Amino acid sequence: MDRISFQQFADIGRRALASTTRRLAFSAIVGIVLLCFLFWPKSTPKLKGVEPPKDPPKKQLAEVVSAEVAPAAKPAAATQPASTQPVTAQRAADLPLFAPGEQDSDPSWSKPAELKAEDLQRLARQVDKLGRDIPATAQLEAQCNAAVENLMNGQLVGLLWSRLLGKGFHDANLPLDWYECVKDRNSILGNLTNMAEAFTNQMVQVAISMRLQTVQVRVIGGRVLVGDILFVKSTQAYIDQRRPYYERLLPLVQSVTQRAANEFRAELSQQQRGGN
Repeated sequence: MDRISFQQFADIGRRALASTTRRLAFSAIVGIVLLCFLFWPKSTPKLKGVEPPKDPPKKQLAEVVSAEVAPAAKPAAATQPASTQPVTAQRAADLPLFAPGEQDSDPSWSKPAELKAEDLQRLARQVDKLGRDIPATAQLEAQCNAAVENLMNGQLVGLLWSRLLGKGFHDANLPLDWYECVKDRNSILGNLTNMAEAFTNQMVQVAISMRLQTVQVRVIGGRVLVGDILFVKSTQAYIDQRRPYYERLLPLVQSVTQRAANEFRAELSQQQRGGN
C-alpha cells in the first residue's frame, strides 16, 4: 500500500513539474511577444465610426459630445455585429483608450465636454454598466477557455478515438459537437494564438479598468473630457461584440462535457478502478 501511494505521489509530481515547465515556457514566449508589441513603433489606432472631431468650435463640440452620450432612438442595422464570432478588426490590442497625453493622441480628447445634468447622469449609468460588463465578460471568457482546454485532454481524445475505431457512439452527434468546440485549438499555432490572445485580453482589461477609474472621478466632479466619452462608447462596443460569442460557446462546451461523461461512464469507471 505504501509503495503504491508513493508511486502515485511521484506521478503527480512529474505531471505537475511538466505542467509548470510548459507554462513557464509559454509565459516567456508571450512576454517576448508582448514586449515587441509594446515597444514596436506604431500609431494610436482609431476605430471606424468613433473618430474624434478635429478641433471643432466650442458650441459644435458640445453638441457632438451630447449626441455621443444620448441614446439613439433606433440603432441602425449596419452598426450591429454581423455574427457572434469575435470581430477580428477590433481585437483587444487594437482598442483605443482615447487617453489625453498618449503618444499621437488627438488634442480634442483633452477638451472639456459640456454636458447637461441629465447627460452627465446618463453617462454615469453607462460607466456603471461598463464597469459591471468588463469583469463579467472576462469571467465568461476564462470559463470558456478552461472548459475547452479540459475537452482537449489526452484521456478524452483517446476515448473518442477508441470509440471511432470500435463500436461507435451512442450519442452520434458527440464527436461533431466536440470538434466544434476544439477546432480552433487543433494545432500548436492555434493553441499559442488562443493563449496569447487571452493573455493580451487580460492586460487590456487591466488598462481599461484603470482608464475607467479616471473617467469615474471626472464624472463625479462634473469635469468630463471628450476622450472619456469616446472611450466609454468604443469600449462598450468591444465588450458587446465579444460577449455574445462566449455566451453561445459556453453552453455548448458544458453540454459536450456532460455528454462525454455520460458516453464514457463505463470506460472512466473502469480506468478509475484500475488506477486504485
